[in-house]
Amino acid sequence: MLILISYDIEDDGGRARVHRILEGHGERVQYSVFECWLEPVDLAKLKERLAPHVKGEFDSVRFYKICGECAKGAEVIGWGDPPREPEVWVV
Repeated sequence: MLILISYDIEDDGGRARVHRILEGHGERVQYSVFECWLEPVDLAKLKERLAPHVKGEFDSVRFYKICGECAKGAEVIGWGDPPREPEVWVV
C-alpha cells in the first residue's frame, strides 16, 4: 500500500536520523514528506525504528494510508511524477 509519511522534528540531529531512515523506504517528494510503498509488516517495523527519534512535545511523524485506486488518481502540478506502484518487488 502507498503510505504518505510527513514529519516535523524539532532537533536537527533527530530530524536527520528520521530522514535517513525514511530514505531507505521510499521516495522523498517534499522536504519532510515521503511516499513509501510498504506492506503492513514493513510499516510496523518502520514505525518501531522511527519511534525512538520522535521526542519532545513538538515532534511528530504522520502516516497516511492511500488506497490503490486513490494513488492511481494522484496528480502533480510542477516538478515530479505522481506515485506509481513499483513494477518489481525485491524480497
